[in-house]
Amino acid sequence: MKIFAKIAAATLISLIALAAAGAVFYITVTADARLQAEKLTPAAEGYAVYDAADTFIAELSPRGGHKSVKGADLPAYVRAAFICAEAKNFYNHGGLDYKGIARA
Repeated sequence: MKIFAKIAAATLISLIALAAAGAVFYITVTADARLQAEKLTPAAEGYAVYDAADTFIAELSPRGGHKSVKGADLPAYVRAAFICAEAKNFYNHGGLDYKGIARA
């Protein structure tokens, strides 16, 4: 029983020391961290988007102007690109990718 008490005491001391070290690290790292209000506001101007042939495509604005599009209205290659980027076995796992969930 004495061995169990010694192991429990050593574990408790180790956890307290680890928590103290974590607190000191957090305080040290965040000591000079201040929010800069000028960096929190979005840019007022928009951004022009051009293709490789230098043809104007669209203007993006951080202030809004977003447009929703239904999936059925997208070209097939755009849907395929989204699926390829997100889950290459999208059509094979029946809606839930358990391997992907476990990996994440």
